[in-house]
Amino acid sequence: MQPARLRAVIPLWGACLVLVAFAPALQGEWLNWDDNINFLDNPHFRGLGREQLRWMWTDRSGLWIPLAWMSLGLNHVLGGMDPRGYHALNVALHMVSVVGLWALLDTILSRILEAVDATTRRWAALAGALFWGLHPLRVESVVWITERRDVLCTALLFPAVLLYVRAHAPGLAPAGRRWRLAGALSLTVASMLSKPHAMTFGVALLVLDLMVLQRWPRERLGRLLAEKLPWLAVGLVIAAVAGSSQVDGGAALSLDAHGPGARAAVIAEGLRYYAFQTLLPVVLTPIQPLLLPIRPGEHLPALAIALAGALGTLGLLLRRRWRLAAVPLLYALLLSPVSGVFQSSPNLVADRNSLVATVPFAGLFAVVAALGLQRRRRATASLLVAWLGTLGVVTFGYAEAWSHPLKLWELQLQRHPQHPQSHFLMAQSLDEAGREAEAIPAYEAALRLGHPALDQVRLALGHCQATVERFDAALATWAAIPPESDHFAEAQAFTGRVRWSQGMGEEALDAFARAVAAAPEEGEYAALLQQARATLGRPPEIPAAELP
Repeated sequence: MQPARLRAVIPLWGACLVLVAFAPALQGEWLNWDDNINFLDNPHFRGLGREQLRWMWTDRSGLWIPLAWMSLGLNHVLGGMDPRGYHALNVALHMVSVVGLWALLDTILSRILEAVDATTRRWAALAGALFWGLHPLRVESVVWITERRDVLCTALLFPAVLLYVRAHAPGLAPAGRRWRLAGALSLTVASMLSKPHAMTFGVALLVLDLMVLQRWPRERLGRLLAEKLPWLAVGLVIAAVAGSSQVDGGAALSLDAHGPGARAAVIAEGLRYYAFQTLLPVVLTPIQPLLLPIRPGEHLPALAIALAGALGTLGLLLRRRWRLAAVPLLYALLLSPVSGVFQSSPNLVADRNSLVATVPFAGLFAVVAALGLQRRRRATASLLVAWLGTLGVVTFGYAEAWSHPLKLWELQLQRHPQHPQSHFLMAQSLDEAGREAEAIPAYEAALRLGHPALDQVRLALGHCQATVERFDAALATWAAIPPESDHFAEAQAFTGRVRWSQGMGEEALDAFARAVAAAPEEGEYAALLQQARATLGRPPEIPAAELP
């Protein structure tokens, strides 16, 4: 095959393999884990009109991700609330990311492995891109519609880095360099407006210059630093906006709740977890809860591994193979925004946090693949096919679990049977599927294990009990919700309906009256009360303001 045609075909094959591995997502559903809050109960993103765009660019209830919201608004314009369209665009963006990463790795390999022929480098770059793109750690970002921000972020970030690297190609005219740098900066900003993963990108580019592209000492260090100032400035602004948005949304944990020692333990656990799972992804699970308070002593193995990694990186820097130290340095640097320094996630670790941070491992994989293919082509090719094929098979199965709520929470319960939120989400999925009798023991398990939102669980449990005509149990469950609870009024309204269905009109009136007193702004409860009074032949209640 001609080199030009091969250069076009190789990334196409890579995109097709990604499509096959993530095919289960194309028939995926909405998940009852943030998807319901972000999309099913949120009318603000539905479209690209003036009001929707204003909300997208001003919402500060969580991460500030206006471009991600715009892409979701486009989905709604094209296909309404059919989840398949949202999943399809997620998969398509990930395919674009893999092609972009292939082009980036191909360009970098041509700089650092000049002795390796172009065809070998291109296949090795594909191996590195697929090592990242087919990895099961990508499933959460690709298959979960809520994480559209992840796949859009990388689809823009990889071309940004590619433009940056190509801006420093030997012999390029100054005007061409300036245009490429401007394009790289623009795409970086767009990436951070999708998700602020790249807020440390200015420093990462400096590491890339010094240790991979080896621009220093050929160019002055001061010039390299000055070139990064726009990236550093944008990163600082995005970091400030993202941090304040998390605080405004109530997601950030204070130092009182999660002190420096605990944060160090979480950082160490993340550094250990994502590196080990990249090498051997055998215990992936949707939720790995952050159980407070954290005792740093419980994470001594992770702290020891993180220290060993730091010392190993220092050793590489001081020896002839110092360029290899770029991999752990970039890994730690790119992971830092989601490592626990600014703790805003209820998870100890989350697969999506590895999305950008593990790209340096893909680069190392591509280098090893190129050297192996050059020396022992057939044996290396067989090993690469086996390794990447295994990753693809595991990803296919994991993507299938992530595509359907019941399968996802069944997997979660296998890994964390003592986690109350896992039981609650499984119960909620069974409830929504019309399997109330099966949902009841799951809700009861969430209560028994101490779910943090006990009254929410009681409300849902009572509803399931009433649906299967276990009325006494339902009434007892709702009665346990105290008057100061946000769910008290709704529980009383449910109680009134059940009492009415049992022919107990006076008890129903009392329950409806308590619902109205607890939530007078809810017209539904007042309507129920007035309808019940009218049916029983009672005069309608006269508002106190209208009394003579």
